[in-house]
Amino acid sequence: MQKLIKSALPMEQPAITVGLDLGDRFSQYCMLNRDGEVVETGRIQTTEVALRRHFEGEPTLRVALECGTHSAWISRLLEQFGHQVLMANHTQDPRHHRQRVQERPQRCREAGAVRRARSTSVVAHPSPQRRAATRS
Repeated sequence: MQKLIKSALPMEQPAITVGLDLGDRFSQYCMLNRDGEVVETGRIQTTEVALRRHFEGEPTLRVALECGTHSAWISRLLEQFGHQVLMANHTQDPRHHRQRVQERPQRCREAGAVRRARSTSVVAHPSPQRRAATRS
């Protein structure tokens, strides 16, 4: 079960916002600066080792993920690195059903919406303790 977060965005905004489109084998990313300009795009393997190599040790980032199969463990990993992680649930957005967009612009739009604090619906995965309690 996912919980809607009312005030998901902390007051201080990191210099870089990342839109991360998660795939089973590879993930695509788009990094925006505070002015909304694309500073980097790329593709990385969807593994702990690759994500650790790319994101660990970076200054605090705000990372936007779309809810999905890998979003729970990846959000926990990125939070361990000190990054702000937000998950957008686009299925609750009526535009989601009307639009089909290319992947790179979608990643950049998602990062831009989060950078401007206008993500349509931000959710959080339950903590491991809460998940364990619901299984009992």
